[in-house]
Amino acid sequence: MSTPVRLQERALPAITAAGGALATLGAWQIGALAGFPALPAPVAAAALVVLAAPHAPAARPRAVVLAHLVCLIAGGVGAQLPLDASLAIALAVASAAVTMLMARAVHAPAIAHTVIM
Repeated sequence: MSTPVRLQERALPAITAAGGALATLGAWQIGALAGFPALPAPVAAAALVVLAAPHAPAARPRAVVLAHLVCLIAGGVGAQLPLDASLAIALAVASAAVTMLMARAVHAPAIAHTVIM
């Protein structure tokens, strides 16, 4: 005998897809206005984590907001370093990862901000 599937479980993929599309579209518009066209990539990935696995530690609001903030700052600082771009990106990613781990606010999609800054 099969177990009945709740309506919420059936609707989750559609809700996730719609939410991810809306978040990406919004990020695209904000990025275009701010002159930051790569913004939708990490936002789309973050939307998937938050919508598809809302109870995961990486989907907690504190982790999402703090991790994106840390990674944006690390990327901005890395972009200002007088180093080869690949080395500056590597240092920025490492510092962002260590900071997220120390703050217990790990949200993997945020690391993309560090690379695209």
